[in-house]
Amino acid sequence: MYNARAYRTLKTLFGKIQSESDVKIFKRLEIAEELAYKRQGDDQTFNPILLDIVETTRTSHNIKVLVEKLKFKQRNIILNSLIKIDDHLLSERWADAATNARKVLESCLLGVADKITTERLEHKSIMIHSKKPFEIRNFLKESQLITKSEHTLINSTYSFLSEVGAHPHNTTSDQASLAVTSGLSLAEFVLQKLNKATKAESND
Repeated sequence: MYNARAYRTLKTLFGKIQSESDVKIFKRLEIAEELAYKRQGDDQTFNPILLDIVETTRTSHNIKVLVEKLKFKQRNIILNSLIKIDDHLLSERWADAATNARKVLESCLLGVADKITTERLEHKSIMIHSKKPFEIRNFLKESQLITKSEHTLINSTYSFLSEVGAHPHNTTSDQASLAVTSGLSLAEFVLQKLNKATKAESND
């Protein structure tokens, strides 16, 4: 799905996202999305890369906003990994893109667990930082932030990201597309759940 030329074209359209206002970002996303759908309707050689990039860019932006808002200690790791995903997709390093998508997901889950322990349960965050990734995922289910089915989905996605990232010579662009899209979407999903839970608690 991903190809470097299409990715480079749309990243140029978006501009340097980190320096743009939210309004300009989403205006450019709207333009890109309109372009993608127009090409899908008018051009038989339409490449799904256009819509994939629109969605990935939107999700990446939402993750950046949420980790800033929630004041995650893992903020720099997450932001650097998002930048690396862009770089790796541009250079067609598919496995590396999947590896960094996993790092974003893993760091977001750790940040969410950290917030729960320090603010909701009033436990020391060092307890969380000493845990393994699967223990973090189990903790989020036990704390009832995510459901059993969501926990299962996150586990299977994490395994897929690990598998794709571990085979640099065999990973395809389609696998990288699925890995990045699913990894970032789940990261945003869990961040949104924490954000809503935090709002609900502050209103009580």
